[in-house]
Amino acid sequence: MKRVFTFGCSFTSFSWPTWADILVEDFKNRGLEGYNFGRCGAGNQFIFIKLMEANAKFKFNEDDLVLICWSTMQREDRFVNNEWRTPGLIYNQSIYTELFVDGWADPSFYVFRDSAIMSATNLALKQLGCKSYQFSMHPVKQLDSNDPSSKYKNTSGVIEFYGDNIHLDFVSMMEYLKLTDHSEKVAKKRLQTYYGNETVKDKRAEWHPSVEEHNKYLTEILLPNLNIELTDKTKEFVKEWNDKINSYKEAINLSTTGWESHPKRDLINVENTEKDLI
Repeated sequence: MKRVFTFGCSFTSFSWPTWADILVEDFKNRGLEGYNFGRCGAGNQFIFIKLMEANAKFKFNEDDLVLICWSTMQREDRFVNNEWRTPGLIYNQSIYTELFVDGWADPSFYVFRDSAIMSATNLALKQLGCKSYQFSMHPVKQLDSNDPSSKYKNTSGVIEFYGDNIHLDFVSMMEYLKLTDHSEKVAKKRLQTYYGNETVKDKRAEWHPSVEEHNKYLTEILLPNLNIELTDKTKEFVKEWNDKINSYKEAINLSTTGWESHPKRDLINVENTEKDLI
């Protein structure tokens, strides 16, 4: 393998190095190429679009490794005014209006949409000849409810309908790293963080994996299947960032860690494209 490409949401690109960043770092330490196209707040539609853009640009082949960490389904990604807007879970964000959410954010639609996206991705990767693996940040399952007033309508059977075309190779990150228990007892043991214009008083338990947890998932789940062992230089990179994050005596301001979570990686120059179409 000569190149690695990674795709995902904040479990792939965050305010400190993730499993993807560590792997990209390792490829570069070997004199190879690595690209992380993850983005905080991204949904599966964004992930699919970036995957297709990357293939159009780099032409995936048998020397490439493609890794996809799917996000949760209830997300709305938009390219507006020459920039991507990826606010995360549609029911807990500040970009889309309450009117839009109440009228258009139907959970059943998200299951139909993302099941098709994941199925199409699996079929496409089989044709491209590259080595690829897919997994997810959260267990991929339907959000069902017996409560008729709930937003989460019963869509049982949609994912099962696609069968093996929705293919995940590994256990979800949240399951393996035991990040599904958000009880108060567990929350007290997590890193404390805040962001941007917030203050230390606004700190909260951080449920994104720490550098140590990302490295754990990478070394225990991914690398054994990739037949890769991290170089000493990469291991030192992981240690330096792990020590830095754990050195904070108070809550961590995620906007000032020094790690660029999603630098500009747009492969299409929209302005030039629009000019070409005129």
